[in-house]
Amino acid sequence: MRQLADSGDPAAIALLPVAANLEQSAQETENLPLGFWTWDFSSRSGSELGGNRTGSAEWAAGEH
Repeated sequence: MRQLADSGDPAAIALLPVAANLEQSAQETENLPLGFWTWDFSSRSGSELGGNRTGSAEWAAGEH
């Protein structure tokens, strides 16, 4: 994208702010702690997770 913008491609130039936003999002995602990406359903009750919604222990156990 940047190479195309550097060569004068008008569409690539117009998309540079989008590319910058994606780069920032990727960096912020990489900086999240590992625990953000994991969830131990066995140690949580359904009420802790908001009841029988997607992501709850009951949902994971097929009790929905």
